Amino acid sequence: MNKTNNVVLPPRPIPALLAGFDILSTHLELLLFPIILDLWLWLGPHMRLDTLLMPIFEQFQPALQTYVGDQPESLTVVTQAWQELLPRMNLFSVLRTYPVGVPSLMYTRLPVLAPWTPLPEIQVGSWGTTFLFWLLNTLLGIFLGAGFFLLSAQAIKGMPLPFRLTVKSWVQSSLQTFGLALVWMVGSLFVIFPLSLTSMISGDGGIFFLCAGILLVWFLLPFVFSPHGIFMNALPFWRAILYSTYIVRRSLPSTSLFILAALITSGGLDVLWRIPSESSWFALIGILGHAVISTALLIASFVFFRDAERWSKQVDAGLQNDVQAL
Repeated sequence: MNKTNNVVLPPRPIPALLAGFDILSTHLELLLFPIILDLWLWLGPHMRLDTLLMPIFEQFQPALQTYVGDQPESLTVVTQAWQELLPRMNLFSVLRTYPVGVPSLMYTRLPVLAPWTPLPEIQVGSWGTTFLFWLLNTLLGIFLGAGFFLLSAQAIKGMPLPFRLTVKSWVQSSLQTFGLALVWMVGSLFVIFPLSLTSMISGDGGIFFLCAGILLVWFLLPFVFSPHGIFMNALPFWRAILYSTYIVRRSLPSTSLFILAALITSGGLDVLWRIPSESSWFALIGILGHAVISTALLIASFVFFRDAERWSKQVDAGLQNDVQAL
């Protein structure tokens, strides 16, 4: 909270971003979370779904051929895209969970190459096994993400908990994170499904993606600090959602600027981190750089949330005093 001549200033994005990097410099152990996840997705075994998905595509090929009609080049493009995408499908990628999860560069790249080849593969042979591994990986991803967020929040507070209390808080926050993830998933489906249905009817995919992006941002913005309420204030997920809407409503201009600055920083540098080939050891530079930036931005978001929370309470207290003085 900043004061100048007894005037309370709203939280400022740039100081929060700088504080994120400063705090990370004294808590470098946090980098182990994204680095280990990226190394696992890059160099670890790949859990593939070829035996399940390829027969489905082959069954749909006659229907696609009928649909494209006198444009066989369209079928060729779809077939090539599918053949390129299928080897990159790795069931371990669901370890990157949302909205709470360990950030990952390789999650967006889904590599199939490494400095040594071939990479070990695990072929999943049934839909039941696929669902089981998906569920286990998702739960593990939520648990790891909760630990990453919890330790980041403790770094902000500057008062690390004893090991026993940290483990207890980790388990409790993981349960709340699971509830938040369900709300996130269901809420996103309510936005995406009607738009996808409209896109299929109208055939205009470009407008669909544009509208989906705008609506998702509009829908998710009030909830952006929901994880912060869980890990900073130990709130249950439903109260954290309500508390996030309160904080965002009070600090909407500053919050919008902070999110925009964070997205530009993260997205712009991600282009740089993807330059090294996935078959080169230089990709390690990208993994390290992405880990530093994403972790610092997460810490900065906790700093911004703390300042926005203090400022919002100060503003409400000032309004209450004004009302009482009338």
